Amino acid sequence: MSLVLGIDEAGKGPVIGSMFVAGVVIRKENIAYLKKLGIKDSKLLSKHMRNVMYNIVKSYAEKIYVREVKPDIIDKTNINNILLNEFLEIIRAALNDFGIRLESIFIDLPSMSPSKVKQAVIMLGFKGDIIAEHFADRKYVVVSAASIVAKTYRERHISELKKMYGDFGSGYPSDPKTISWIKNFYSREGHLPPIVRKSWKTVKELAPTEYIEKKRKAR
Repeated sequence: MSLVLGIDEAGKGPVIGSMFVAGVVIRKENIAYLKKLGIKDSKLLSKHMRNVMYNIVKSYAEKIYVREVKPDIIDKTNINNILLNEFLEIIRAALNDFGIRLESIFIDLPSMSPSKVKQAVIMLGFKGDIIAEHFADRKYVVVSAASIVAKTYRERHISELKKMYGDFGSGYPSDPKTISWIKNFYSREGHLPPIVRKSWKTVKELAPTEYIEKKRKAR
């Protein structure tokens, strides 16, 4: 039984909430059928269809791994370094669970060096194929499956946060509703809640006393 692992993240860019990194292990023989069922990049699916596809992924996955990275961790170091570490943790777990049955690993890279990621995976002892590409979530079904899982977890997380903090919109810096919510919270409370990423430029502009400086470029 040949297996493939797909990895993707959701929530790298928002100023509010956690980032989620998901890994999905699927039998290679099921890839074509999952594509036929409609598994595709989560950004190309409506929320309703993401939920439908999420249940399909759960049904066909040999295993699903999900890791949450909270704002306070994101604020401490470069987010690409965090992502690489999360990728490796998922791969390490999959290798422990499936060993040599894991034939290929597919990773979506938002803004990272493919060669750096591949070398790090090789250092874990993986001897199969490693595909690490930008927009892999649009090209490879197993990565699309991971994107659906990560996005679903992120959306559920945001829904829970809104129950506690009110409607702050999408959580992205480009969302006027999110900007207004941050302004109002800071004006009212004099600080920002732990759900906000304080190292984001948005916070520097809207709540300067809460801003955390950090280096953004990976070495």
